[in-house]
Amino acid sequence: MNLQDLRAYCGSLLDYDPVNPTYTGELDGFLNDAQQRILGDRAWDFLTTEDVLQARADVSISLGFTNGSSSVSGTGLPIGTAALPGSPYELATADVTDSAGLQGIYTVQYVQNATTLHLDRPFTGASGTYAVTLQRRDLHLPADTAQLMAVLQDDVGYPQQVTFLSKLDRDAYVLDPDTEGTPASYLEGESLYVPAPRAVRGVSAATVAAGKGVRTVKVFMVNVRAPAYYGFDSYPGYSGGMESGLSPSTTFSLTNVQELEIAPDVIASSSGLYRRFYFTCEEEGITAPRRLRSSSGTSTVPPAGLTAWKPDTALATLQSQAIDTTTVRYRRTQSGAHRAMQLYPHPSTDQRMTARRLLVPQDMEELQDTPAVPSAYARLLAYEAMSALAIKADQSALSATFERKRALMFRGMEQRYLGKPSRRIIKNGSSAVFPAIFGPMTFT
Repeated sequence: MNLQDLRAYCGSLLDYDPVNPTYTGELDGFLNDAQQRILGDRAWDFLTTEDVLQARADVSISLGFTNGSSSVSGTGLPIGTAALPGSPYELATADVTDSAGLQGIYTVQYVQNATTLHLDRPFTGASGTYAVTLQRRDLHLPADTAQLMAVLQDDVGYPQQVTFLSKLDRDAYVLDPDTEGTPASYLEGESLYVPAPRAVRGVSAATVAAGKGVRTVKVFMVNVRAPAYYGFDSYPGYSGGMESGLSPSTTFSLTNVQELEIAPDVIASSSGLYRRFYFTCEEEGITAPRRLRSSSGTSTVPPAGLTAWKPDTALATLQSQAIDTTTVRYRRTQSGAHRAMQLYPHPSTDQRMTARRLLVPQDMEELQDTPAVPSAYARLLAYEAMSALAIKADQSALSATFERKRALMFRGMEQRYLGKPSRRIIKNGSSAVFPAIFGPMTFT
């Protein structure tokens, strides 16, 4: 069952018109809300996944600071490419002590090139070149993380689970958070909030050669932080990063001789905000926002801006399969607030860590989208949505009928897919439950 099937099923039972746009939007909202509520409070096996994160060690470098300036000079700073921008130094904290003994802790917002980076605020100490320790302690999690269930250490010969340590317990045990070594515990990190733009800026309709076709597109804009910081790839093959929510859309009615042109303005480098653009074209069935990018692969604009470029939104492209295979969709789980974790002790060398986590299901937005529940239980969403719709129509008896159907199917899914207690191998089945007759090794 995909979204189209769910719409038709609900429409047949409630005698609604599944073609009516108002009804369709309302029903989609009920279906997605049902999916979030049904799947959001259980550790379902089918929503559990593992990702490998890269924990980065502290770095000691020499940087040149100028009093009153947020721009800092250095050599050999790591940078990205036009298609995959961003630096692994971004979001690192810089602990600086100037020649007068004044200490300050700053955040690296943006690495402009191999010799220049920008801090979150102007430097307040005496100008000069100082030895700096860059700390990258927060490991940001993918945006679709509902719950962090376990963390495994990979660089010890075999994956070994590390224990959870609250910050209150760390303080009670008088543990120094700057301790380095082999990670034995993980803590809740500091979430990063990325503000969304108030409006789409830097996009216009430009005159081009004929052959583009007549189409209407809506363009959205998002702000992005540190595209190269992730230890995972939220958009495989594309520039990633921590995105904000979508801005309000701007509609462009393009003619046969028009194409979008993206020429974002230059913003303060100390903001550290990259920019990215998405579009929809409802008349062609593209209702989920998709990334706009140039023919060379450029899609993310740094604070310092880029030369104007044109994406390909020609009608022939929108109607081809390429739009599904080469254009990534915006992840609706992006809320602008990105969770993170920390390690104790912090690794003294770059190290891989595996995060086992529970996923937030993606919203269904287009006809071909399928729900996150197993196919045998997809009607759960229809029953839950119809129960809510019947209440809205003041049909409490009908709502109760759908609720009974939902509860019956939900119990079956719980018994089949809800996470079970872990099992382990023990020696010499000598317990009362597994006596020795079961052999020298027992899987329990």
